[in-house]
This record gives sequence, C-alpha cells and structure tokens, in this order.
Amino acid sequence: MKNLKNLLKKSALAMSIIALSSTQAFAGSGTVSFKLLASDGTTGVSGAAVQYFKGGEQLLGYTDANGEYSKFIDDIPGTTTFYIRPSNGGRKIWLSVDPATNPTLTAQMVAVTINLNSSKGTPLAGNALYYAPSGWTNIGSTPATIDLLPSTGLVSGQGAYDFRTSFEGRTSQTLRQDIASNSTVNFNTTLVHMDYNKTIQYYNNGGWQNFQSPKEMLGGTQNFPNNNVGRAEFRFRDGNTTILQQYYDITGTNVYGGVGTQLKVLNENGQPVEGVSFQVACGGSWQSVLPSVTKENGILFADLPSCMTKIRAKLGNSSVEQTLSELNNTNYTFTTQILQICLIDHAGNPITDMSGAPAQGGGTWINLGNLDNQGCIRINTFPVASARYRMNYNCNSQIKEGFEVEESAGIQTVTWQTGKVITDCGQTKYQGCGWSDFTNGMEQLPGTRTFRSPNVTFTVVAGQVNHLCKNLLKVVNENGNPVSGVTFQPACGGSWQSVLSGSTDASGYLITELPSCYTKLKATLGNSSIELTKEELIASNYTFTTEIIRLKLINNEGNPISDQTGTAYQGGGTWISLGSLDANGSTLVNTFPVASAMYRMNYNCNSETKNGINITAGAGIQEIVWQTGMVISSCGQTEYQGCGWSTFTSGMQQLPGTRTFRSPSVTETVVAGQVLDLCGNNNNNTNTPVFGGSNHGDFSGYDDNNSPVSDMKNNLISDVVSVYPNPTAGFFNISIETNEDSKSYTSIVNISGKEILNFNSVGSTTYKVDPSSLSSGIYFVLTNINGKVTSTKLIVNN
Repeated sequence: MKNLKNLLKKSALAMSIIALSSTQAFAGSGTVSFKLLASDGTTGVSGAAVQYFKGGEQLLGYTDANGEYSKFIDDIPGTTTFYIRPSNGGRKIWLSVDPATNPTLTAQMVAVTINLNSSKGTPLAGNALYYAPSGWTNIGSTPATIDLLPSTGLVSGQGAYDFRTSFEGRTSQTLRQDIASNSTVNFNTTLVHMDYNKTIQYYNNGGWQNFQSPKEMLGGTQNFPNNNVGRAEFRFRDGNTTILQQYYDITGTNVYGGVGTQLKVLNENGQPVEGVSFQVACGGSWQSVLPSVTKENGILFADLPSCMTKIRAKLGNSSVEQTLSELNNTNYTFTTQILQICLIDHAGNPITDMSGAPAQGGGTWINLGNLDNQGCIRINTFPVASARYRMNYNCNSQIKEGFEVEESAGIQTVTWQTGKVITDCGQTKYQGCGWSDFTNGMEQLPGTRTFRSPNVTFTVVAGQVNHLCKNLLKVVNENGNPVSGVTFQPACGGSWQSVLSGSTDASGYLITELPSCYTKLKATLGNSSIELTKEELIASNYTFTTEIIRLKLINNEGNPISDQTGTAYQGGGTWISLGSLDANGSTLVNTFPVASAMYRMNYNCNSETKNGINITAGAGIQEIVWQTGMVISSCGQTEYQGCGWSTFTSGMQQLPGTRTFRSPSVTETVVAGQVLDLCGNNNNNTNTPVFGGSNHGDFSGYDDNNSPVSDMKNNLISDVVSVYPNPTAGFFNISIETNEDSKSYTSIVNISGKEILNFNSVGSTTYKVDPSSLSSGIYFVLTNINGKVTSTKLIVNN
C-alpha cells in the first residue's frame, strides 16, 4: 500500500510538470480576426494591410473583399500590438492584445466631405485634395466625399489629415483637421476688388493673367520671397508701363486694392456705404462718371484728373458736391444720412409680411428692396431738401414728397399707414396689379380704389376700418369691452328717421347704411340712450361708450345673497329684465349715462324700486345696492303675500316694504338690515333671529292633553338660558334654569334660520353638545319655554 501511494504521488507530480510545460509553450496563442468597414457600417474595405508587432511591425496579410482577415498567432509569449492600414492612408492601433482570447478587432471608416464656398457662402466647383501615403491626391470636384480611417487609437489628433482645394489655378493653404471630431472640411474663397480704369493683372500658373474685378480667389500656397504664403501678386499697367506692382493677402471675406485717389463713403454711424458713384468737374464742365463705385468697404480707388475742381458723389437719386479744397479738408470722405422707411397697418402695428416695397423718386424711380419682418428698411442717402419716396403694397402705392432729409439729424423715419377694407356687398376684385383678388379685411394704402362685383369706387383712409358699402358703428363699455344689442336712429336736420335695422353684435359692431342727410345719431341700449352729432361721430370714429353699473343684493347682515334667484330690471317706458343675479349676488349692466335712472330688484316674490339714480360718464363701475331684512316668526305663519300667497319660512330674507302674512294674519313692515319678529318680539337693528314655528314645540298655554293652561308655574319665575363656552371650538353647554314643571324646546339654527339640532326637556337641565355637525360660523340657540322665547348668538370655530 505504501508503494502504491508513492507511485501515485510521482504520477501527479509528472502530470503537473507536463501541464506547466504546455502552458509556457502555447502562451498567447489564438486566432485574431480583423474587420474593416466602410462609413456605412456594412460594406467591407478590402486591401487594408494587417500587421502586428514582433521586434518591429510585421505584415500578416490584407483584408479580403468583405474587409476581413483572420490569423492564428502562436509565435508570441503574451500580448502585443496589432495594426490595420487602409491603402488610402491612416492606421488603427490596438495595444496589448492577447491572441489567446481569440479577439475580433473592428475598425470603421468615416465619410469626409470637402466643401468649397464663395465669400458669400455659395458652393463652388473646385478640386478637393488630401495628403495620402503617395502624396497629395485629388478626390474630385467639390463637394467631394471620401472614406478615411478616423483614428490611430493613440492620443487625440494623431488621426488628423491634411486637406487642400484648388480653384481656377490657385490652391488653398493647407487645412489640418481631425476627422474623428469633425468630418466636414470647409474652404472659402475671398472676393478680391481692384480699382483701376486700365489693365489689371495677377500672377498665376507661372504667368501673368488679366484680372476682372471683383473675382473669387483662393489664398494660394506659393512661397514667394518674404514668406508671401497665401498672397497674390498684382500689377496695374498703362499700356506696357507698370504703374504699380505689389502683393495682396488673399484672406478673409473681401480684399480691396487699386491705384489712384481713395474715395471713401461712410454713413452717419461710421459704417461703409456701397454703390456710390462719382463724377468730377474741371472748371465748370462735368466730366464722365467714373467707371466704378464704392465697394463693401465704402472705398473706391480712382485716377482723378489733375484739372479737377469739384466732385459729385451720387447714391440713388441723392447726391452731394464738394470742391477740391473741401475734399482736401475732409480727406476725400463723404457722409450719408440714414433714413428708415416703415409700413404700419390701420391699428398702428408693423406690417411684417415683407411684401412692402419702397422706391426713391427723382429722375426715375429706384427700387430700394422689400421691407424686413419688422415692417421697415434702412437706407443711406445724401441730405435732400425735398425728398420723394413711394410705398408699394398689395398692388397699390402712395407717394410722400417734399420732406427734408437733414444732415446729422440722426436716423430719420418716414412711415406709411394702411387702412383696413371690409365689404358687406360681396366684392371679390379690386384694381391693383390688373384686377387683383380682394380679401375681406385686407390692408390697403390710402387713396381712391375701384372694386367690382358690384362695382364701387371708394377712398381708403389710413388708420381706419373702411367699409365699402356701409358705415361701421361700434359700441364699447368704459373698460373697452364690446357691447351688444345697441340700436341706432339717425336724424336729418331736426327730424328723426326710422330706427336702423339690426343692433350691435357680440363684437360691439353694427354695419349699416347711414343716410347721406344725417346730422346726428342716437344710440339706444335698454331704456338709456345717447345722441352724437355727425361731427362728433367723425371725430370719435363712429364709436359710442357705455358706463358699467353693478346691481347688488345683500342680506340683513350685509352679505351677498348667492342663491341666484334675485332678478334686476331697468325702468323707463317699460320695465326691461336684466336677468338673474350671479353667485356673488350681483350683475354688471351696461348703460349710457342717465341723469335720473330707475332700477328695480325682485326677490322672494317682492320688489323694491330705486329712482333718481345719476349714471355719470367715466365714473368707473357704479354700484346700486339693495338690502333685505330677516323675517322670523314663532306664531306659526306659513304664507305671505308675494306671488299670490307664497310659502313663508321663518328666517326668510325679504326686500323692504309692507308685507302681509297669515295663519295667523299680520301686516308688518320689513326694514333693510333689520330683523322682524312677526310675533312682536322684534330685535330691530340686531342680527338676532328668534325661534318660532308650531313644528318646533309651541308650549305656550297648552298642557299635555292640548288643553289651555292659564296658571303655569313658569309665568311666576324668571327663566334663564346660558350658552358656554362661547365662542367655542369644541363641546359646549346649554344650561336652562326654569320651573320644574316647565316644558322647553331648544333649537340651534344657522344664519338662514334652518334648524340644525333640537332638544326637549322639562324643568332645569344642561345639555353637553357635540359640535361635529356644525361648521364654523354664526348660529342662534333658541329656547321656547311655555311660549316665551330666548335667543343667544353662538360662534363656532371648528
């Protein structure tokens, strides 16, 4: 057995040695797979060299048509670096790769686009180049796209490429760009302006070429003396004689140059003015206009004749003249003024549709372009004593003339305003650009216009709503809100005509035909009216204004009655219903000013009229208030004279006045803000209701058998009822001290007289009351002891 154990130990040791030797021999062995995809993420890129590092970069092979390559690696002891190199340049590096993990290493190309744009941003067709392993390589015409490998896998920026463009024989400077962070490469040309009225040439492709100004040019890569990278050489020649030869930096958006005197034009804000032409005079004779105008920088180089005595600068139809001495004093600089031209609609708001087109008058009309989305345009002009401008809009125009554009006056503004044109007769065409489509509500410039279907010639007035067939009457209240239901009656001389058909709509408008003879107009709303003369109507643009009054109903305590059953009426020739009150116990009413108005309030089948109310103009919201009184009964009345005989409830709110009640019958006067007890226990000028009603235990003068009792003991003592604590926020007590034979009925009622709790007892007693059924507010504890009623006000703060 011992020998067997030793043999097993030796076998195990031998196997361990074999396993260790195997691990050392095959460490790092495995299949490494490579995949190179195009920028679309699907198409394989073939022909890319696959390498790994073993004492240097060693070639493994090339990707196939699917962009794939695989190789079993068994000749390195551990991790190593792998590379992939597309044939068009760049490489991808993977560090510390262990072949034993059988990795798949994937790289993807990026689509790089090279653009060439003009100085104005317009695409140009140039040639795109990039630096490939073989050197500068042409990709194609811009915009040109090529797939390039974006990154080395090492530090940022090592995946950058060099790019250039060429255009009309000149090549741009080199742009180095990391395509991993930005795959769009943009080049721009520079617009070169040269002023000279003879021959201008530039050096290009090893020779001199004629130059036509302005010209889009690339900066170039030529290394001239004095490190003139990105420059172009120009010469200005008079026949075979070179007048000037020099380099210009071709960078930025614009480059300006030339031969001669520099003429410069700025506006009053110091900004350059383009397009100004010049004409010189020798003695009293004006010469030909110079062949060029100021450029975007406001400068023109001109060869001025030696005989010159003065010069004229012209912009559009405006001009200014300076003598030679004035030019020397001002360094050949001219200054324009800024004029702002605007178009607004009938309500004074900018017209922002960008279709308004102004023009400058003079010898001919010069179009100035369209207004911007703020309804304005700013132009430069020399000072003019009597300027003339025209606005075109919606195929109509209006001219403004005779106004002065002053020198150094800041930005001056000239504004046109349209009128709104509305038809109620069906017109669909107007005379504009031929017969143009007419849209109801169209804004049009002032002037006489012809419309048709049916035909009408009409003068559009600025700043107004113009109705082709009828007059617009408008009514708003003092808050500017529209008022509907207003009717109108015109007068011719001293004679009133028939009331016009219709009334103002929900927008406060009535479109109607006023007789040409009318001298005044009456507007009527309900039982109120106002008269305006024709002159007043024109002055106020046919607008009438009403006043606002608030009719309000409150109870005896001064709180709004919110049951929405109160109704208001306006008096006059007849009573006009103004509708029901709202949940705030009120209603707002529009009326014209009245010296002695009459209004009536109906509530609970009774009414009260208020006369002689002065409704004044511009007084804000005037308020007319009705207040009820509370009527209570402990004698059993169940009806009152209202809508016939109406049901009476103790605690009812009624309007002031003499009222008749029955069962038993009684006639009493209800006073606003007071409490009326129909049984004689009135507490006027208080807010204390008194308990009553046979349903609540009327014990006065009757025993248990309902027989009269005339000698009850409670008539001999003074009954005492107390409530405490009061106010209360929890349980409270009602204590009754009375004869031991006296019956009592105690009721807790709310402010409207509705019973919430009740108790019956005989003799003295104390109730402990749980107030959970009572919300916060004012209540009354009413106790009827043999026909005598006591009342205590209770305040609950739950």
